[in-house]
Amino acid sequence: MQLDTTTKVVTLVSVIVGVMISVAGYFTGIKLQALDERLKSLDELNKGMDLASKDYDLSPRLVTEFYLPLARSFAEEYTQRTDSPSQPTTILLPTNALMNEFGLTIPKWRSRRGLMTGHACQAEGLKTRQVITLMVKNIGHADATEVSIKALQKSSPHAGPATGWQEMGTDHAPIPYYALGELTTGWRPITFQVTDLRGQSSPEASRNEAQIVLASVSGATTLFGTVLVPLEISWTNKITHRREVRRIMESEIPKLRSSLLGAEIGTACNQ
Repeated sequence: MQLDTTTKVVTLVSVIVGVMISVAGYFTGIKLQALDERLKSLDELNKGMDLASKDYDLSPRLVTEFYLPLARSFAEEYTQRTDSPSQPTTILLPTNALMNEFGLTIPKWRSRRGLMTGHACQAEGLKTRQVITLMVKNIGHADATEVSIKALQKSSPHAGPATGWQEMGTDHAPIPYYALGELTTGWRPITFQVTDLRGQSSPEASRNEAQIVLASVSGATTLFGTVLVPLEISWTNKITHRREVRRIMESEIPKLRSSLLGAEIGTACNQ
């Protein structure tokens, strides 16, 4: 009788132990499966990161920088580039209005007319005429295609580009060019195309950059003719086949401010 009871107890304990081992094995299997799935996910993530890194290394990368030559210097550069179109930097006048206006103005600048505005002995001082241009380069590996720029545009209220005008703010003070994108209302949005920009994978002789004409100014607030304010640049990434977009103005405002104010070379003086 005691032996029979002992046998039953041993059997029961064996069953319990077996169940515990099975349960433990089951949950261990689940944990191992979850761990294996997690390792696979990490492996896929690493592969994705490696692919993204490779795409970034090979992708086109566009950089923009404002360049503000003096009026006569720009006229000489433009004439030289027109006479030698094979040069790597192309000067672009992106709208018909700008092409017509600069067609009238450039010959005058070359003959030293209209290079300065104002008077040294007046409150506003003497200012040099400048051209606001945007340099665009591709420092990446692949070519950048379908390059375009989104901008704001406003025409001069005067008949031609010879007379200056100002955009007035709500405080009745003229708005400087570098703040026009934030403070203006009623300007017309436009998008214009830029030439394709070759990357480092292209032969050196075919690599190029674009110099885009945006405005003619005198100091920070006096504008001439049609004015463009660039907002963002976009292009097609030939590696990922996606459109990429980058804002333009924000990082360039300090340079614009110093360059435009530096052209105000005159001050009021005693008569």
